[in-house]
Amino acid sequence: MKIGGAAVVLVSSFLAWLHIQVPQGDLVRHGTANGYDFTFTGAIPVVLAVAVGAVTVLLAIGRIPRHRPPWPLASLLAAALATALLLVRLIMNPYDRRADLVELGGSVSRSIGMFIAAAGGLLVFVGSIIAFRQARRERANELVDSAQLAWAPESAPFQPPAFPPPTPPSS
Repeated sequence: MKIGGAAVVLVSSFLAWLHIQVPQGDLVRHGTANGYDFTFTGAIPVVLAVAVGAVTVLLAIGRIPRHRPPWPLASLLAAALATALLLVRLIMNPYDRRADLVELGGSVSRSIGMFIAAAGGLLVFVGSIIAFRQARRERANELVDSAQLAWAPESAPFQPPAFPPPTPPSS
């Protein structure tokens, strides 16, 4: 899910995120903006999502160690930040100079690339949540298994130590 979401975010970053129309006399000029036209809420989330996908692939093929640093947590934080930035771009003002365009009679509207990028970011985030929870379960099971091995004797089941009988009360 994380790899697929990262691929969706990467591909959608090249699609049109905004459609801009500006009247010039009798003509109307059209333009588009993609994800790389917005550094903080466009390019940075793309890099974060692709990094989460790359770490997932490298963990799956065994190229990087599993527990140092804690990759599931790092992936979850990166995916959360990427998704938040993509949603900010989607929900808030999609273009900084929108007021100037409207004053000139122009318009700015969101395009399909922005919606696809937000959906891909959500996929990366949900996949990171699932992977983080799975890693926590696996780590807890490892700790329980190691604790049982450390405390359980291998030859016989647990028996309480023998204590001497209590002394009878004196009269």
